[in-house]
Amino acid sequence: MPKGLTMLKPRPLSAADAVAAYDRGEPLNTIEMGGIGPGYEQAIQVGAIELIRVMLNRPLPDPPPKDWGHKELCEIDDRIGLGGLTGAMGGAIMTLAYQALKYGWSGRNHRFLHQSKANAERMIMFSKTWPGHKS
Repeated sequence: MPKGLTMLKPRPLSAADAVAAYDRGEPLNTIEMGGIGPGYEQAIQVGAIELIRVMLNRPLPDPPPKDWGHKELCEIDDRIGLGGLTGAMGGAIMTLAYQALKYGWSGRNHRFLHQSKANAERMIMFSKTWPGHKS
């Protein structure tokens, strides 16, 4: 390996692994859901992590009811202040979280990537910190 390069750690396999990596401040590969800007996207991704955290040890209905995670997401928004979620943001958060719990974090990303070649353009990285933010 060339000097100065390090091996990347394997990406999280499960939803629980993703929450733990997020808590450690590690970047995570994920799916861009907002497309409006970095703050909007950060709120979606953090909301998904926090909803996963709350729902980890609960039974996962299949298929999910339309309101799956809604009450919990409202409580999360009240607790940590995601910036006033829109309906579209809430839907994106609940979709990301549910799919991560059902297929695992990496499994969710893998399924998305293999649906269409164009989906590769929506793969991003995020973490609990971003430029200008102090954790």
